[in-house]
Amino acid sequence: MADITYPAALRTAITNTQQRQTPSGFVESDPAAGKSYSIAITTNQPTFFTFDLIFSRTQAAYFDAWCRKNEILSKSILFNFPILDEYGVSMQECRFLAGGLPVQSMRGSLVIFSGCKIIVADYQSPDPDVIIDFYDVYGDNPEQAQFLDIAINQNYPAV
Repeated sequence: MADITYPAALRTAITNTQQRQTPSGFVESDPAAGKSYSIAITTNQPTFFTFDLIFSRTQAAYFDAWCRKNEILSKSILFNFPILDEYGVSMQECRFLAGGLPVQSMRGSLVIFSGCKIIVADYQSPDPDVIIDFYDVYGDNPEQAQFLDIAINQNYPAV
């Protein structure tokens, strides 16, 4: 993990604007005739997140000061950022992309940093076997979700 961590006092990504994208790890052929085929090119794809941040003015000033102090935006420094996904909140090591630096705008008393785009080189998620085994046993029963929460967040806390 990185030496710098996103301030716990600030809101994280607004989930209704958050998008996650992982590029393909293969290429497909485009033959003039016959069946197409695919060729694996990597199993180490980065994951990209696009999101907005919404702060009060004082929180926005804090975020700006944190970014400047740690050179987060000027040197694309790695930092730890809490990301909400289908498994819950996990801390991921990431950095802002040059084309995804926060764009500041004002809406009433709120300051919005939109178009944030980060790259997570090694996206950490729970072991797929744990998730599949859980689903095979409990199915899609919301009342059993507490057991999945325990399995992932207490028995697999390293993520």
